[in-house]
Amino acid sequence: GPILPREPPRDTSPTEIFKSQNGRTVIDPKYHGVTVRLRGSVVDMPNPLRGGRKFAIRSDGVTVPVDFSACSRVPERLKAGCSATVSGICLVETKNWRAYSGFPHTTGITLLVRDENDIVVTARPPWWTPARLLIALSSLLCAVIALFIWNRILNRLVSRRTQTLVKER
Repeated sequence: GPILPREPPRDTSPTEIFKSQNGRTVIDPKYHGVTVRLRGSVVDMPNPLRGGRKFAIRSDGVTVPVDFSACSRVPERLKAGCSATVSGICLVETKNWRAYSGFPHTTGITLLVRDENDIVVTARPPWWTPARLLIALSSLLCAVIALFIWNRILNRLVSRRTQTLVKER
């Protein structure tokens, strides 16, 4: 992959990059090309079958795309729901870039990861996911229904045998 410059990352948050002026969110262009470090949770992973090379990290209520084209093993270590610290070069995206434009119209940012060491998983996703909780509750509900049916069958069997025993006496 391409060799990207190694300068120490600057700890920041998306709220510093995305400034709010008069109710409008504006991206601070001075972050373009600066190596930054963001902390957040991974919310979207690419489909490995489609060869996607971006995932998204959510921090301070802002979702930031992370391009890991320079890395090969990132998807193996990272899963949606993980807490992670991601360092990389901040690329400020613009609609119409002109060299002499004093106020470029920015549309978003992308974090460009330099190598595998720029991504550190700080916490794995919790084991109890909504899907697993639904499976556990469904299993318990099925077990309760099965016990109820078994109880009814046993009650009928006991009542029949009691009736036959009463008739025999």
